[in-house]
Amino acid sequence: MSRGQFQRTPLGQKTQKMKQVEQKLGRTLEEDYREFYCNQKWGQKKLADRWGVPRGLVFGGNLGPGRRSWVEMLNLEVRNREATAQQSAESEQKNSECPVCSIGDIPLDSAHWIPREKDGPTVWWNLAPLCPNCHRRLDSSNSQTTKAVRTFLVSRAADRYIAKNPRMTPEEFEEIVSRILGRT
Repeated sequence: MSRGQFQRTPLGQKTQKMKQVEQKLGRTLEEDYREFYCNQKWGQKKLADRWGVPRGLVFGGNLGPGRRSWVEMLNLEVRNREATAQQSAESEQKNSECPVCSIGDIPLDSAHWIPREKDGPTVWWNLAPLCPNCHRRLDSSNSQTTKAVRTFLVSRAADRYIAKNPRMTPEEFEEIVSRILGRT
């Protein structure tokens, strides 16, 4: 192999950078990943920041041809954020009523507070379980519906913060509430 040519790290083996991160943490990447990402439900960016590397290096993205993320290299389980948020929203909708008009016993929509067209994420704090009529009114910026949904979302975020389920720092709570209140 000539000098400077990319040499692929075999699956299951760790790169020098991975070993450096493990030394800094005082534990294996697998242990840290399971504890914080899987069990405590940390986000990808938060875990990558803890490890001191870019999020894309850990979870993939635009790594280029032939390159693998650390998750792929170590064969770690990946949480699908959209599926997790959708499951959370669906479980909230069962035996529930619309928080705006209180209608119940009908399938509720998962309405995006910040619309997907404006890069609104599919995460729990951005989804509201609304009846189809209130969902349409929210999408058309009806002021009464918008106010009711905003109140519901902030109240739900506060409930989760108080319950620490999942563990939420004051900074994370503030960020979520700021994003809810900052909707345009």
